[in-house]
Amino acid sequence: MQWYATTICFTACVMAGCTSLESHAPASPIHEFNLPNINGFDSPHWLGTVSSDDPVVATVNGTKITQSMLERQLVLAGDGATPASVLDRMIAFELLARNAFEKGYYNEPTVGRVLRSTMARRWVEHTFAEELRPATMPQSGIDEIFQQARGIYDHFTRFHVVDAQVLCCTAVSDQDSCYRDILDTVPERREHLALCFEQVGPQVDELRTKLVEAKTADEFIRQFETWSPDYIPDALRDTFQLVVAPDDYRFQYDINTTYEKQFEKVRYRVFYKEIMEGAKNTWLENDANTPVSSQVIRSPIGFHILFIHKVDPERHLTSTDEVVKDDIRKNAFEAWRKAHFARTMANYCESMGCEVKREGLLLLQEAEERQ
Repeated sequence: MQWYATTICFTACVMAGCTSLESHAPASPIHEFNLPNINGFDSPHWLGTVSSDDPVVATVNGTKITQSMLERQLVLAGDGATPASVLDRMIAFELLARNAFEKGYYNEPTVGRVLRSTMARRWVEHTFAEELRPATMPQSGIDEIFQQARGIYDHFTRFHVVDAQVLCCTAVSDQDSCYRDILDTVPERREHLALCFEQVGPQVDELRTKLVEAKTADEFIRQFETWSPDYIPDALRDTFQLVVAPDDYRFQYDINTTYEKQFEKVRYRVFYKEIMEGAKNTWLENDANTPVSSQVIRSPIGFHILFIHKVDPERHLTSTDEVVKDDIRKNAFEAWRKAHFARTMANYCESMGCEVKREGLLLLQEAEERQ
């Protein structure tokens, strides 16, 4: 819609800081306007508000251009603009405006649309830039962002790991379905899985010795990818359909209770007990320091060597905690303000009754395609 595209442009200017420092919101709502009568170039309707103590930097036939006017235009002109060049443009603008006024261009059909655009822009500036700043972000906005990013502020101990995996099976919930494509019966599949663990396990133990010196996650991955072909040869990979790959993920875990107890009611992503307990024990045995590599961990589907590169301590904050509000205002305000603006405009459109005539758009599109 045209109103939406136009107002988005206004918002882009607001977000870039193109606001007038001296303009103000109206004291009361105004629902209609007429062009004010301008009976001379010294009229307040032509000059605007000019303070008596604002130094004059130029005049055009008596019309003052003050220092504050020049400073404001310098800000809007952006980097590279000089006071002299901006002042030249302001003088030229005044001369052009006078000429247009004298030629009769001061009428509603000519300037009415500009006035409406200026009012719309001023409302956007006042509502979404001057009044709505990080410091004035409402609690409802903080609550909204908090719900989207709750895991950042409300979590048990969170482990960031690289899992060097050598998997005999990828059927996470039903290992009896492993090797279904090559073995018909469940006993055969179970036997093949057991044989995989038996033959692959010693190779993974040897592989781990090449990884223990890694100090970063990237180094751990590089070493795993470098050495795994030597210790997990193609013959084993083909026989047992092995998946040999690093997996970088994170999970939270209540280290102060048992695996079974905390998952009576699932509150977050569940991994195998062997992995979650393995990460916890490895970290605690290293005096809760990172980075640290685990021993080889055997899960129901294969082998894992965990590189724990970061651990976030448990914390349970709410959206009303000052540290949360400060963090959201600092890091999420701009994104929230843009979304808030879009919702505001959508609500206005719905309440006022916006309607797009699709047929007319199609005709214009077809005409454009024929050109």
